[in-house]
Amino acid sequence: MLFAKLNRAARLLRFGTRHLLGGSLHGVGLILTRRCNLRCSYCRIISSDQASKAHELPPEAWMRIVDRFVAHGRLHFIFTGGEPLLYDGLDRVLRHTSQSALTSLITNATLLDEDAFGRLQDLDYLTFSWDTLGHASDAPEGLTKNPAAHLPLIVEQCRRYAITPSAIVTVTAANLDDIVPIVRELDALGVSSLLSLIHSGDQTWDFRADVPELTFADAGSQKSLAALASRLLELKHQGVAIAESDAFLTHMADYVRGDFQMDCPAADNFFTIDVDGRIKACHDTPASDLNAQTFGDYEDMRRQVRDTVRPGCNCYYDCYFEARNTPLQTATRALRRTPAGSLITRTLRTLRG
Repeated sequence: MLFAKLNRAARLLRFGTRHLLGGSLHGVGLILTRRCNLRCSYCRIISSDQASKAHELPPEAWMRIVDRFVAHGRLHFIFTGGEPLLYDGLDRVLRHTSQSALTSLITNATLLDEDAFGRLQDLDYLTFSWDTLGHASDAPEGLTKNPAAHLPLIVEQCRRYAITPSAIVTVTAANLDDIVPIVRELDALGVSSLLSLIHSGDQTWDFRADVPELTFADAGSQKSLAALASRLLELKHQGVAIAESDAFLTHMADYVRGDFQMDCPAADNFFTIDVDGRIKACHDTPASDLNAQTFGDYEDMRRQVRDTVRPGCNCYYDCYFEARNTPLQTATRALRRTPAGSLITRTLRTLRG
């Protein structure tokens, strides 16, 4: 375990020095598959005509794509889907990518066991989903995105392989009371929380389905969300591991009221490659006509992909806030958890009145 931790630290220094110093770690999301073993009502990825194994690129193609983007300075790759653990050859693509970049994987956690972690041992970051909406999934065998039962195994295996875990916690108008207990439970196990705010839109989105009953359409739910955001900010300032920036938490209620407009960074700091190799500005926008295996001039490609983002595009994903949530802020939160840091925090609050 010590060797794994030392190796991980060396990898961070090799590939993530810019991020450790507070800069943005430019990333590429790889949609290895659009297949999924869940049927969440707020996700429409499996309704795509590409949600079949026949449309998936072979591992060798993904390796070439990774090499092309590494050559242009992209040093962080996020394996996603669908459910990426359903993709044949994931371990091969992961092993290849880990030789030249940092690696992340986003999973619904239903397939995570000791054998799966054995295949993921080259991973740097693991992000798993958690929501408490049993009615939101109509999946085989009653599967849901609630990993509570095997959370100890996930944490133990992440420690074994020195993988940094985090959890995407789904926030809807139907489960607001569940969020703080989940965040606290994750924090107690050393897992940081990210928040996925359900926000339906028109049908131009690639992943999002329109589920009005889960959104914050009325004043009462908006007020409750604002109260939750204030509580999460308080917990974060106490040192609870909430990955989102203060700005993200502060503007959650503004967003659902329609009072917040993002300056979308898609195709600037982030790309996503669709299951068939086409380049997307982000995972929720339609794919461009440009293919990651064959594009020509890099900057010209980037501009063309950026042009696919429709004017006024206003989602609420944490990629927008990533640069505001620097390692310095993370270190500051850790300091606040110490007795001395807690005392300083309380004193400053008193002085501010």
